This record gives sequence, C-alpha cells and structure tokens, in this order.
Amino acid sequence: NTVFAQLAQDLGMTNVSATAHAMGITSKLTNYPSEVLGAVAVSPLQMADAYATLASGGVHHAPTAISEVVFEDGSHVPFDNPAGNRVFPYGQVYAADQVLKGVITDGTGTTASYGCPAAGKTGTTDEFTDAWFDGFTPRLSTAVWVGYPTERVSMSTLYHGGPVAGGTFPAEIWAAYMKLAKGKYCGGFQPPKTPFH
Repeated sequence: NTVFAQLAQDLGMTNVSATAHAMGITSKLTNYPSEVLGAVAVSPLQMADAYATLASGGVHHAPTAISEVVFEDGSHVPFDNPAGNRVFPYGQVYAADQVLKGVITDGTGTTASYGCPAAGKTGTTDEFTDAWFDGFTPRLSTAVWVGYPTERVSMSTLYHGGPVAGGTFPAEIWAAYMKLAKGKYCGGFQPPKTPFH
C-alpha cells in the first residue's frame, strides 16, 4: 500500500483523480492520497467500468446494460458500441494486464482462477468490513463486493471461521460467474505492437 501512496505522490493526486474519472469512476474525488487505497465510496458498477477500460485495451466505453434486443420471430436490434475515449496506450495496458494476471496466478486472488486468462485485484478494508474482487478478460469486466450495505460490520470470522478478504468469497463468486459468463471465449491478452518502456 505504501507503493500506491508513493506513486500518487509522484504523479500528483490531480492526475490520479483525472485518470480514475477517465476510466469510469464517477464518485467525487478530493485528491487525497488515501483515495488510491480505496478511501472513497465507489459502486461495483464504477469498478467494473474502470476495469473494463483495461479490458478494452485502454479505451473507456460508458457501461451498457443491454447489448441487443431479440424478438420472438428471431429478428434482433443490436445497440451500437460507441468508439469510446482512449485513456492509455495499449502497450501500457498490456503491462498492467501482466501485473494483474499475477494476482490470479500467484497472488492474493488465486481463488479467482477459472481456467481462462484473466487479470484482477483483491481489496479488503480494515476490520474486514468490505471485500472486493475486480477482474477482467479481454472481453468482460466484473466487480464483486461483499459486505453490509447500510453499516460497517466486521466479517472477521465469516469465511469458514476466518476473515472475509478479497481473495475469499469475492474471488470465488467472481470465478463462478466468469466461468458461465465467458461463454465459449477463453482467449488471452495479445502482446502490443509497441511495448511499454
């Protein structure tokens, strides 16, 4: 966590906040370094939207609840996918993808593994009152939050007698959902033509 705080200090919180907003965070950010560690209320939709910017290779698209309407006769009306706004060059995104893949393959989110290439991040608040797993593939971004919506209740013994952290229930729920939601797609992140240095 001190690495994130140092990074925020080096980049400047105004830039960090602007990037978060460009990726899809709509909550008010006040440019305090603690926001980098999650000290601001965001919804699971905002988190899925932000990670979708990485999933789409660095281009932010506004979240869409419906992608197509199919009628009884089989005809359908697709919804256009707008061009979006580029937030990061693909080489930077690919470098981040590699780091976030490690969270699932070797890090705190190994229970999120479901047999296909994916990347993600665990999150746990102090006293185990909130736990997150946010992750993505090249085609799908999903955020899972576990906690109590109207009060801070410690979940220090609710995971088989142990604490609920991002790598427990949230990562397990994420993996179960992604296994079904992926359909037949199980592709990985393609290397960039212009690597990040």
